[in-house]
Amino acid sequence: MKAELGDATLHYEVIGEGPDVLLSHGVIENSSSWDDVVARLAERFRVTCYDARGRGGSGGGDTPFGFAELAEDVEALARHLGLVKFVHVGHSMGGRVALEHAVRHPRRLAGLVVASARAEAPSAAGRSRLEALIESVRAEGSGAGVDMWTSPADDYYARAREISEANPVPGTTRALATLVAMDSFVPRLGSVDVPVLVVAGDRDVDYLHSAEVMAERIPVSSLRVLPGVGHFPNLQCPAAFADQVIRFAETGLRGQAQR
Repeated sequence: MKAELGDATLHYEVIGEGPDVLLSHGVIENSSSWDDVVARLAERFRVTCYDARGRGGSGGGDTPFGFAELAEDVEALARHLGLVKFVHVGHSMGGRVALEHAVRHPRRLAGLVVASARAEAPSAAGRSRLEALIESVRAEGSGAGVDMWTSPADDYYARAREISEANPVPGTTRALATLVAMDSFVPRLGSVDVPVLVVAGDRDVDYLHSAEVMAERIPVSSLRVLPGVGHFPNLQCPAAFADQVIRFAETGLRGQAQR
């Protein structure tokens, strides 16, 4: 399905019945990266997954965008679908989008799950790597974008690359440019006024450090570290990741209903 939302047309799917859960994917992904997670969540929830602007089947990737635009896309989609309260699950860049949306629209949320995400701005070296990755994507196609976060040694590498290759190059490069320009969210973590589950794999070392920072500074938060897991728990261990979401979401939504 498609939603015309201002300057972006978002492709989305709604699967299952029950309380609402919305999924935001990472920078080089699209909504298909959630397929195995959705299969489990949809047994208990109504799950909305969408392609972020410029990725998958969504438009809006021909002009620059930042986290403000991505967060407002989420809000516009939620309004379009008539969502009243939902748990927002964000992976990687989608986790940062979820945080941005939470400080802008806290009353919309029953809770957040922020997985494999960073709150800090990139270092100078990190910006240089991202800029080099943008050039690789322009030269080789969107599939080259996965190489910053996984390698052929990972058993989910082929799947991650297949997902990335399906994304338009202009949208992928603009999304990566958003990461290059990303400022630090750390000073704003204390203003996140909803319960948050922070998830990271213990093999995703840099993101694990950021997860610890988020769990320490967000007022109502908990941290789950997945053993033996890298940057893509949604691909590497989707059932275990979905179970973390289910436990958190059921608790959060039950708490909202009791207020």
